[in-house]
Amino acid sequence: MSITSKSTLPMAWLLCFMTSLFYAFQYILRLLPSVIKDDLMLNYLIDAKDFGYFNGFYYAGYAAFHLPVGLMLDRIGPKYTISLSLLLCGLGIVPPLYFDSWTIAVIGRFLLGGGSTTAILALFYVIRINFPPVRFASILGMSVTLGFAGALFGSRPIGILNEMVGWKNVIWILCVTSFILAGLFLICMPNQKDQVAQKSSSIVSDLKELLKNKHVWAVSLLAGLMVGPLEGFADA
Repeated sequence: MSITSKSTLPMAWLLCFMTSLFYAFQYILRLLPSVIKDDLMLNYLIDAKDFGYFNGFYYAGYAAFHLPVGLMLDRIGPKYTISLSLLLCGLGIVPPLYFDSWTIAVIGRFLLGGGSTTAILALFYVIRINFPPVRFASILGMSVTLGFAGALFGSRPIGILNEMVGWKNVIWILCVTSFILAGLFLICMPNQKDQVAQKSSSIVSDLKELLKNKHVWAVSLLAGLMVGPLEGFADA
């Protein structure tokens, strides 16, 4: 494994589990507006069309942050990238608590999308640098299954919590949870980095090589055509 500090097997599984939890948690944050939809629409006096635009800005941030997050994972490792991303997620859901401006709420949704980008990319990264290549697919499958539990079952507990304490307190709880998780990653995760990426000549040369690769363009286009409609209808 080409990493700066090798993990024991129990630690490797722990890191994989923690990153999978982040992947599940970002799904809960992603689906939060659908759970408190009526409260948000009443708070900002918006209609269904505006709410649809609001949800769409999540994907704008999600797409825009892929490249910067990928570079951050290679350059500074998952420890700090995940911690910063969780802070960004927490800040992204805060605007309805303090701001009456719909524009600021939309910007927060964009930032939430950007912070959530890290979850799946970091999961790929953590598995790749902690486990043999032959086990990558099976471990990724287990991790993604755990992560999707957040999408499948996350909205119901949040809905119950919303009925018990109100939508603003739900946002507070999820925001604090984001900050706590950020601290846990900062404390518990070793500062692992890929040695191959560290030896790369420069970010600019890496980007040029990436953009000239026709296979990257083909995979990106096909993935977009597949994931776009799926995620759009899933979050509707």
